[in-house]
Amino acid sequence: MKRACGLNTDMRFSEFQNDLHHFKVTVRVKNDSGSMTIKTMVSAESMAQAQFLMRHVFGKDAVVSIVQFPMHESMAEGTKTLSPQELQVKSLADQAKRLNQQTKLLRANNALSKAKAHYNDSLKA
Repeated sequence: MKRACGLNTDMRFSEFQNDLHHFKVTVRVKNDSGSMTIKTMVSAESMAQAQFLMRHVFGKDAVVSIVQFPMHESMAEGTKTLSPQELQVKSLADQAKRLNQQTKLLRANNALSKAKAHYNDSLKA
């Protein structure tokens, strides 16, 4: 049997099936100037394998925590496509929120100016 480009064409389904679980790992990394806690992602068949891999990469006592979560949830955050009408509504709502904040700030500045003027008048009397 001849293989094209060195590829193994006799692979079994289990060899390329994506049955990996995804883990968010918190690791303490140390160097000469101190240490820092970082978060990273790792994919493995089990939590034990993920922990083993992270301990090998970062050191025996470096793994702080490992949390498993479905990858599709992390990838789906903030990816909803809005229609032109929804974008227009969102834009107008954001603009209204900004205008309300500006109105509050202007009223607060006016109240502060009146209070300063009243205080200055009381000092003159």
